[in-house]
Amino acid sequence: MLHPGPELRLSPYFLLALGTCLFGQVACILPRDPATGIELRWRLPEANLADAPAVAAGDRLRTCSGARVARVRAELQDHDAPERRRSFDYDCDAGDASPADRVREPAAIFIDLRPGNYDLDLRWHDDAGHELGQLQETVQVEPDTLVPLDLALVSPLLPWTLDLRGTAACSELSLEIFYDDPTLDLHELPETADGRYRSELVSDAGLRLTDPPIACAELVDGPQRFRDLDRGAYRLRLNVDGQDCELGFLVDAAAPPLSVDLAKPGCAG
Repeated sequence: MLHPGPELRLSPYFLLALGTCLFGQVACILPRDPATGIELRWRLPEANLADAPAVAAGDRLRTCSGARVARVRAELQDHDAPERRRSFDYDCDAGDASPADRVREPAAIFIDLRPGNYDLDLRWHDDAGHELGQLQETVQVEPDTLVPLDLALVSPLLPWTLDLRGTAACSELSLEIFYDDPTLDLHELPETADGRYRSELVSDAGLRLTDPPIACAELVDGPQRFRDLDRGAYRLRLNVDGQDCELGFLVDAAAPPLSVDLAKPGCAG
């Protein structure tokens, strides 16, 4: 454990920030200058780049709720004295400022440290406590210096299965995936976007999710597996022989396949 005293300088600002962080508040306390330590924040970029280069990495940043990330744990370890370590738990929102706030506001999370080198281990979890990802950084802290850290929390991509039935009952079909609520799922929706998640997704069996209709005669009943989607909530928009229809679904390790009977889709539209 990291201990106060000669081994670790704990200022009153650190004690206040530590108490605020550990008891689940939204933000930690920013110290007055001069200060020595780290300012910590993170961002949640999407990992699926099926539309690249039209959509570059980082163009679409998820909110914590959109990425379904609930908690972030940061463990700091003195590089020169590995027995000195301490962990900090945060609500995900505490470190996930919007792009506009990143420009105009200081980081909400501050950790006061004496000068030296530290190993930072960052791990993020969903509401159920399942670990979604981790990263490690070595941080050099100089006297009277705040080290800004803005780290990308990238969760693994997940497969999603669409189980199509009734393909013999239709003539034409188009399918598109939209964010469930782009104003809540994303910090900022690109000006060129219309709420669509990706327009270049192709299943293992060759089914493309895009605008042009597909002849149902080219389809067969059965599962269509899409390998790599970002975790989150979505809506599948179908047009079956001119009739619009939408179904909500989750991309999550525990989520079941989405079953759609094209003869009777049974969804709003």
